[in-house]
Amino acid sequence: MNYSIKEVATLLKCDPETIRRRIRNNKLKAIKVNNQFKIKEEDIIEMLKNYISGTDLDGKSLSEIISLM
Repeated sequence: MNYSIKEVATLLKCDPETIRRRIRNNKLKAIKVNNQFKIKEEDIIEMLKNYISGTDLDGKSLSEIISLM
């Protein structure tokens, strides 16, 4: 599933500019489609794994990982 910047920000309870900054700093992968960024669920999970280092997150869903934050 692909998410917009606004959707990711809503999921993670942060400002959309935070998501844009992570994309600019290559901390979150995104592709540009019709002048809008789209972010894959697995890329969000990968970013969160790096953010919550030291926690075994393999096999967990996006909602399970978000609940750990």
